[in-house]
Amino acid sequence: MLIIITLGFTETFAIRSIFSRGIRPGDKIIIIQPNREDERAVKARNSLVDVIRKVSPEIVVLDEKINYTDFFQSVKRIISILNSNKERPIYANLSGGMRLLIAEVLIALVLYNDSSEIEIFSEDGSNSVTFNSNIIKPLPLDDTDMKVLLNIAKSNATITGVASASGLSKSTVYRRFKKLEGLGLVKGGRLTEKGSLFVCSSES
Repeated sequence: MLIIITLGFTETFAIRSIFSRGIRPGDKIIIIQPNREDERAVKARNSLVDVIRKVSPEIVVLDEKINYTDFFQSVKRIISILNSNKERPIYANLSGGMRLLIAEVLIALVLYNDSSEIEIFSEDGSNSVTFNSNIIKPLPLDDTDMKVLLNIAKSNATITGVASASGLSKSTVYRRFKKLEGLGLVKGGRLTEKGSLFVCSSES
């Protein structure tokens, strides 16, 4: 597993996320921080590494300092880091650190070819959300795909129902169903969670 951690002034969320996942020999942890030195961030990094070394001394820990002020170069640099480290699957905890750097890491993960599991804790640590990067990747949908998807959302869940409501042929609807299923938007004739999000974001 490749574990990506954005780290700010506290290591609490990073420790919690790493050990709740479980780490094994062969895993690698990459700590991403701004290239601007800050004593509190250095302290948090050292505390995190100390805990990791005590629990799993064989785990590889790498530090990556990112020039967060150059947005596009930062995203490219993070993608390059992902390309250079082949451990899989990818898990990222984006709960600590600078907001701009967190956004850069998130965009890099969304643009990257491999999917990743992303976790973010609320500021007080009482809640967290976990999602797959695929849920927010751009999708190659055209107007016909959207017509089918919107009709499925209106409960026209069968091929015949969608064809009748949309004015498309059954063969066209069938092909589009298969495409939408392959993209994870539809399953069993119903919208998936990802499909529902996509429909919501497309409505004006």
